[in-house]
Amino acid sequence: MSEMETSMRDADLSLTQGAIVTGTLVRVEAEAAYVQIDNQGEGQIARSQWSTVSGPALTEMASVGETVRASVLGVADDGTVRLSRKNAVDSATWAQLRDESLQERIRAVKIISVVKGGMVADVEGLRAFIPASLVDVRFVSDLKPFQGQVVPTVITEVDEAERKVILSRRRAVELDDARHRGERLGQFHVGQVVSGKVARFTTFGAFVDIGDVDGLLHVSEMGWSRVERPQDVLAVGQEIEVKILRIDPENGKLSLSLRETLNMRDDDYRLSFLHGNFVTLTNLRPGELERMAQLKMSPINISVHATNPELRVRLLGNKRSGEILEQIAYLAENGIEMNT
Repeated sequence: MSEMETSMRDADLSLTQGAIVTGTLVRVEAEAAYVQIDNQGEGQIARSQWSTVSGPALTEMASVGETVRASVLGVADDGTVRLSRKNAVDSATWAQLRDESLQERIRAVKIISVVKGGMVADVEGLRAFIPASLVDVRFVSDLKPFQGQVVPTVITEVDEAERKVILSRRRAVELDDARHRGERLGQFHVGQVVSGKVARFTTFGAFVDIGDVDGLLHVSEMGWSRVERPQDVLAVGQEIEVKILRIDPENGKLSLSLRETLNMRDDDYRLSFLHGNFVTLTNLRPGELERMAQLKMSPINISVHATNPELRVRLLGNKRSGEILEQIAYLAENGIEMNT
């Protein structure tokens, strides 16, 4: 038997009913898609055989150049090979989907329709559902803008018995953010002092934006004395200087300290006062009140304002130990004013 005859015989065997073939979409129409089967000519997939997802035309679901795995339905009298994409779902397909889920691989899918409670996509000929709670890191009330869009997703649940596939766009966004966050963290180093802006509060501290990266400023790092609530010493949108304490590239985390920067500035603000004097300080920086208390500057009649707190203090340094000469009022850098 010649090489050509052997090739033709193998091709005929591979196109028998039920055989699985792989090809590339070369043309897509509303009711049919045409596949160039590897070395075996062209096959046709009718809309009804494309997916278990009902509704839209094939032109809204398939794209030229897409790789397709299909099952052979038969060969028509005119020689057209009839194929079914949805019938090609088998144990190998489910195994692949389970593996993708375990590995958290990113899979791009096209949103076919928006339904009550979420969105529907097609995955290997199967109906896949994205619950509204898994669309984004923050809840999205209107999902209509997603229809027709190609979005990154991660498979979170695979149930072969129920023929169920659940996707999460939110998880894909989180993974992508973590990857880029790790790259951005590479520009920082432990001990570095950076400028940032208070982004939001939590019960245990505040997140500070230091340039496309939010770092955690724990409440214990906000001052030299106990801080009960972050809102007591900071305001959202406030610009502050913080020191980087720890960097965790693997988990994309950054730990910051405000009090460490206050401590570093001690020598910049040394003034001598007479023991027992009262002074009023205005235009204070965040954290200054706590630092002054630690340095034995006793606060009296505190009036705190988010942008311009005012503090009347009495200086109580120990004359014998020389503390009176070491007491600190933070004035120069931020224009803090002192009135006796």
